[in-house]
Amino acid sequence: MTASAAVRAEHAVPQPRRRRRLKGSTIIRAIVIGLFLAWTLLPILWMIDASFQSELQLTGLPFRFLPDPPVLRNYESILLGQYGTSSSTAAQQIYFAGLRNSLVIAVGTTLVCCTTGILAGYAFSRFRFRGSDRLFLGTMTMQMFPFVAMAVPLFLLVRQVGLRDTWWSLILVDSAFIAPYAVWIMRNFFAAIPRELDEAAAIDGATRLRTLVSVILPISAPGVAAVAVYAFLAAWNDFFGGLVLTSTPNAEPLTVLMTQFSSHSQADIGLQITGGLLAALPPVILALALQRFLVRGLTAGAVKG
Repeated sequence: MTASAAVRAEHAVPQPRRRRRLKGSTIIRAIVIGLFLAWTLLPILWMIDASFQSELQLTGLPFRFLPDPPVLRNYESILLGQYGTSSSTAAQQIYFAGLRNSLVIAVGTTLVCCTTGILAGYAFSRFRFRGSDRLFLGTMTMQMFPFVAMAVPLFLLVRQVGLRDTWWSLILVDSAFIAPYAVWIMRNFFAAIPRELDEAAAIDGATRLRTLVSVILPISAPGVAAVAVYAFLAAWNDFFGGLVLTSTPNAEPLTVLMTQFSSHSQADIGLQITGGLLAALPPVILALALQRFLVRGLTAGAVKG
């Protein structure tokens, strides 16, 4: 056997082992992904299944994963109020009152955060003045404190200024916690845009505001979309803020009002689960519709600047 043949023979032996090793890693990867999907999707699937079960089916024994037969009582009670009892009418009123409040609060918070993020982010990215870095870091400090740590002083402040149990209380408080993130994202986006565009617009006679609106913002559309989606989702999912700062259906968000799907003796589990599913639809639809902009905005804003 020649030297070249011996070398080929040595290299030919490990090939089957490499194939087996790759196949084994693929199986392990598939198992891990399957377990992760099961961990993530099974609770959602169970909620969907439970929304089509009556209260007796949910609490009775033996436990049944699939409804037998499926019923629409929970959806009829919440959406149509046609279940035939006073509680169904109350469930419909509670749900639509909470839906209205959550939409107003989430949209208001989104507008405030987008406006603040755009203006402050542009200022921090374009203007260098004494203490600008410290001011930016000071803005970011709001992200360091959870709402639960500031619940009591915020409650006292909101009550003192007369905004207790109003939409504005949640819009302003949610914006105070979300706006720093919006400023950070938009500052990174604007910092990645060449300053030559601002100079060219200034030569053409455009003001700073006109330059921002007509030149800079169209380029930063993914960042604005990411900020808008994040602010909307954060405000929509806020539970503790609504629990502390509101007390009546006139201002309570849907996350808080869903806890009232109960009687004097026990909670109506079916109505609560169905209400949770219906409450999750608007943010899910929004996230799916703007998924492309959201991913581009979060990834680009996190590494630029």
